[in-house]
Amino acid sequence: MGNYGVKKMNSLVGKSIGWRTHEAIAEQGKIYVVERNNILAIKYFKYAMEMVIQTNDQDVFLRHYVGYLLEALELSGAYQDVLDYCNINLKKLGNKPPENLEEIRIKALLLQRKGIILLKMQNEIEAIKAFKEAENLLNNNPELVLTQSLLFLISSGLKLNLDRILAEQERTSYFRLNEKNIKRNKAMKLPSSILMD
Repeated sequence: MGNYGVKKMNSLVGKSIGWRTHEAIAEQGKIYVVERNNILAIKYFKYAMEMVIQTNDQDVFLRHYVGYLLEALELSGAYQDVLDYCNINLKKLGNKPPENLEEIRIKALLLQRKGIILLKMQNEIEAIKAFKEAENLLNNNPELVLTQSLLFLISSGLKLNLDRILAEQERTSYFRLNEKNIKRNKAMKLPSSILMD
């Protein structure tokens, strides 16, 4: 955390906003994603995640921030980083059948993200495998509408370029970070000394 510790950062955010410091920092990261400044957004999400870990705050924050980070990485073109994350977490889940609906959902969404990234990396065959495995786990689930749409387009013989994939992601509301999900009045910018770390 550079020259700033958690206590010092928390003191910069007054009680007036009613949020934890890491929430305010993540909110600023969301603003940067919408402004298409993904490199800066990535720094903010990593910093917010580090604060959650150092303060032993609820895991739910960490899960949200990881999702935001992955979205910013994908939008910045860091496909290999996102693919590595998916592969590591799919490996952790292993080949055993998921034990509950939440595990099924997590695995299916990881496979969908992996498929999208593989498609963007022009590896259509592996992307189709990931999409079909996701569908087998959560058949006809609204969270996989993008998977269903991309599989349909591929089976129609279309060659999907990056612009078409992004258009489908937008059309199906795949990206969670958008203007309507931001609370600008809660956001907090980091001191420039932290951003240089």
